[in-house]
Amino acid sequence: MKKNRNFIITLTGASMCGKSYVMDKFSEMEEELRKEGIVFEPVRIKKYTTREYREEEFEQIHDGHEDRVDVCSVEELPEDCDLVYQTYGKKYGLKKALLQDMLDKGKCPIVVINDVRVVEELKKEFASRVLALYIFREIPKYDSYVNVAKQRGGVDDVETTDRFNKAIAIHRTYIENISLFDRVILNVKNYTGKSGEMDCTRLQIKNIIKGVMDSKIKLSTKNKRSEKLFIICGNAASGKDDIIQSINTMGKLQAFILPKYTSRAQDIDDGAEMICQFIPRADIMENLEKETTNERKVIRAGMFFCNKEKTPEEESKINKLLRKVKSPKERFLQKINEYKLEKYLDFCYENETDISDFYAFRSRAYKRDERVNGDGGFFFDSMEKTVDINKHPFSCYGNNSSQLNYGDALLKKLEKESYSSQIKQIKSKILEKLSTEGKEKFTKFEERLENDIIDKFFIKNPEYVDLQAIKDANRDIIEKTTKNQEPGMTGPCYCIQNNGDCFVMYENNQTLYGFSIETSHNGQPCNFIKKRMEEEKKHCVLVASLIDIYGICREKFSKDRVITVFSYSQISAEEYLAESRDGTTARKAKGFAKEIEKYSKYIADFDYVTIYAESLMGNNAGGSKEELVDQMFRLFRAYN
Repeated sequence: MKKNRNFIITLTGASMCGKSYVMDKFSEMEEELRKEGIVFEPVRIKKYTTREYREEEFEQIHDGHEDRVDVCSVEELPEDCDLVYQTYGKKYGLKKALLQDMLDKGKCPIVVINDVRVVEELKKEFASRVLALYIFREIPKYDSYVNVAKQRGGVDDVETTDRFNKAIAIHRTYIENISLFDRVILNVKNYTGKSGEMDCTRLQIKNIIKGVMDSKIKLSTKNKRSEKLFIICGNAASGKDDIIQSINTMGKLQAFILPKYTSRAQDIDDGAEMICQFIPRADIMENLEKETTNERKVIRAGMFFCNKEKTPEEESKINKLLRKVKSPKERFLQKINEYKLEKYLDFCYENETDISDFYAFRSRAYKRDERVNGDGGFFFDSMEKTVDINKHPFSCYGNNSSQLNYGDALLKKLEKESYSSQIKQIKSKILEKLSTEGKEKFTKFEERLENDIIDKFFIKNPEYVDLQAIKDANRDIIEKTTKNQEPGMTGPCYCIQNNGDCFVMYENNQTLYGFSIETSHNGQPCNFIKKRMEEEKKHCVLVASLIDIYGICREKFSKDRVITVFSYSQISAEEYLAESRDGTTARKAKGFAKEIEKYSKYIADFDYVTIYAESLMGNNAGGSKEELVDQMFRLFRAYN
């Protein structure tokens, strides 16, 4: 049975985001989808514009590729253009009648529109027949626009600046109108996955079309107002943690976090939303609290002594130093990494692995000069002395210049490479040296080391629910449920009854996660999360990465109560593409590639995308984190 549904496709995106490439991929889909029983007939629609053709457009027309140019240059817009907008003094126009004619002929008209008001008008005029897409490649950089202008020729400095400013404005437009777009095309680089090289953009386009045909992607004009369960997915460093932190601070009146149990030990970035099986030992944390307090006292005592009246420069230096002081959580992680480092080097020695390369690492790793020594002094190797704070550490220098130089040097010390990074470097170098048999031995060593670290630094969390016991007691049910799930993509995840509670559980990177959403009340199941949402009139936010979790939650909350968000980080893309000396590129690439592959394959399952990337406008407003939070909060408001 053939699927035939036609609709208008609007493309919005900054200059150089790849709109022409996306257009080409849409055109390629017609024949491919026809073989799968899907009738999709795309047709490009030109806009009229009062701007002149650009040089590359002239070249396309001259070479017989006029169909690839999405504008028709005119002195005045035709009077029957009823969809009109203006950008930098140039008018653009579109005929509604032409779009209707294409729809009547069973075609899918595709048009580039960089004005959200026109997109809104189209959605109003052609109710439930407009698919609004935003295309993102990267945050615009002025140097890139200059280089492209030179390559294309015929583009002066004024036009280059205008196009760059317009691109920045379009990105801001997306942030402010994130709920308007039905899907986002992440036009990222191709990469090699399990099944060979993958064109992620092409895969996203194909699955968007199929999603509309299957009605998984709803082309509605209005959002249903009610409290929603927002489920966020994304790779490491994609901004999920920043969203959670912002909800816990600024967004308390809008949403609450759904806590999860996890079988792993507590991580430095974990908040109250993670109920870990193992938590740091209280006595260790108490000592680290004292270290932090003592170090702050050292800085204050030293920097405050010379002058009662401090210049703004001195005040700034003090504040920078204080901000660089490691928190107890950071010190706890450092202690673990110091222990790991020592054990890694012991492994090399015991297994007669050449460790001559590692001496430099070891020397650097154990220069802990920024830490307070046991006598209350402050050791700083560049000065080759231990300063006793009881004897006024800066009195020997006699002037503000020396005081500030000391502060500069101390800042550099506190900005040293992290222990985590050093551990990764050393581990990478160890693996380079080992044979296949040695690597197997190293894997077993790491497993013992992880258990050793838990015994040495952690205790069992009394609030933890034993997820492994639940899994062991329900292995037959789990095996049947997860039989057709794709590991790392759709599953493994499952819904289990445990002592009257309904637990949703899933496995990721050999770690168990779970959360409860239903409990038995008077013999009847009660969705206490949904009840809380309705009583407090707040949204709920859950971070969960596997596609089948969405289906389970939609069953428990109803389809229209679950909103899925893919958290995308341009930083991660850069890490994926960049060459790295520390040996972590492969691991980072694997994580990034897996999430992009998941998004591309299951794009119909993701309602929205938050983009975590630094922009010029973001810098002026406070940075990419603020832009990310702004996107999430605008989604909240779209359903209030």
